[in-house]
Amino acid sequence: MSLRSLTGIVLVVAPVITFIGFFGLLLPVTGTPDGSSQFLDSMGNNTEIVLLGIVIGTLGLILTGAGLGLLHTMMGDGLGSPYMQLGILFIILGTTMLIGEGALFVSSSSQASQARFANALSFFQISQSLGSFGASTCGVGFAIVGLALAIQKNLNTIIAYAFILIGLIGSIISLWDYTSNLMLIWNVGSALLALISGILILRSKE
Repeated sequence: MSLRSLTGIVLVVAPVITFIGFFGLLLPVTGTPDGSSQFLDSMGNNTEIVLLGIVIGTLGLILTGAGLGLLHTMMGDGLGSPYMQLGILFIILGTTMLIGEGALFVSSSSQASQARFANALSFFQISQSLGSFGASTCGVGFAIVGLALAIQKNLNTIIAYAFILIGLIGSIISLWDYTSNLMLIWNVGSALLALISGILILRSKE
């Protein structure tokens, strides 16, 4: 399998896995992550699904970073390569924080299953703070990746600028209100950009 094919496949598969984990498994059983007693009850009553959703969703996030890393390799020593490297560094840092968020989220679920709701709420609140910084850092990374793509011109220019726009929006909203419905702009937008990029790479000839 060529590097181009591998890059495209990873970028297509990654957001699908992410959505299956977070939106297909986790969100339907927990509901809105607002820290309410109903939310904590749902967490405690569905510990296995919470764990599975977090693991699968996190795997998708890691694969997204890996896909962008492969895209960086494809860029070689082009003009956009240094910016791509910097953007991926931010994404790795942000994803690491999101992995920590997931671990705390699972711990919160475990505590709730044992009716230790004060502990569960504490773990949840810490997870949200860490997730807020993690998502914001990933947003900055996406924006820098977009700048790299715009300079290198190895993908559609519209896609490059969309990376910048969605990244900046995600970074700001994550810090402003991590539980806001506006986070869907970042969650859906970043996933679609990875998916579309993968499709474009698979369809390209050079």
